[in-house]
Amino acid sequence: MPTKSPSRPQRFTKFAVLDFEATCWKVARRVQSPQQFEQEIIELPTVVINATTLQVECEFHAYVRPTKQPVLSAYCTELTGIEQATVDAAGPFPHVFQQHLAWCVEHGLDRPSCCWVTCGDWDFKSMLPRQCEHEDLQVPRHFMRWANIKRLFESTGFGKAADMDGMLRLAGLPLVGRHHSGIDDARNIAHLLVSLVRAGCVVDQTSATVTTAPKTKANASKVEKRADPEDGLKYTQVEFTEFYGPNKGAKKWEMAGSKAVGRSCSATACRVCGHTNHLAADCKRKDKEFTPHGQVVLAIRAPGSRGHDKCNPQAWRPRLHLRTK
Repeated sequence: MPTKSPSRPQRFTKFAVLDFEATCWKVARRVQSPQQFEQEIIELPTVVINATTLQVECEFHAYVRPTKQPVLSAYCTELTGIEQATVDAAGPFPHVFQQHLAWCVEHGLDRPSCCWVTCGDWDFKSMLPRQCEHEDLQVPRHFMRWANIKRLFESTGFGKAADMDGMLRLAGLPLVGRHHSGIDDARNIAHLLVSLVRAGCVVDQTSATVTTAPKTKANASKVEKRADPEDGLKYTQVEFTEFYGPNKGAKKWEMAGSKAVGRSCSATACRVCGHTNHLAADCKRKDKEFTPHGQVVLAIRAPGSRGHDKCNPQAWRPRLHLRTK
């Protein structure tokens, strides 16, 4: 366990900890009827921590009534502690979600100065996009980047992160309340986050997702062009998933042309700046911080750029996935 040190300056002013609970079954999915086991959010809690004082500023907590499978399974009630009468009395997801969004705006949680924190990537990477797709809603921009506390935990030196209960034990913290109760889990994750910050962790976003998936291959060319929040340049966005933060790992790159999404070309490039006319050993910028992605990479070009052989650093993009239904 790392020794406690004075808290280092944080790049965010607030941390918003979120932990969904969703409908579940002991047998998660059956081949003959997969729709019968599609999960829906049934609890939406958020705990806000002031990044300077490390105190809880406010909380949001609401239950959600599922509509596809309105009757909770016995396994779900046993696991989460959520009773059938509780969700029956709650509002549907669109209503509760709008309340949550209004609360986020009221407390400034939709601004870049707030970092959303989850235990794992499931909440924002999988569950929320599926729920919003089911309800024909858009995923708000501030839910597209977040910090996975498991990555922060490992980078701070506490050891291998398993689940929330295991991380609390390794950090010497008690489990308060009921495990798999959304609000109790959010509070425990918040306590763990405060412990990491006091141990010297500088919280940064570790994961991001932006999804504008076309329904068919025929309309893939009609996908809107989005501005990359990192460099402001535009590219054809189909589905983009990239990891940031303390555990930056090897990245694979692909080329997405303006006319054909998915074609790729390879080039041997500098690991530091991306130029193809020299390698990392000869790079003048090798002492600067960079994300390693290997000697041999797949180059990409932005829509409208010319040629594949002379890819320049301004044309590099993360992998684009074409997802069809």
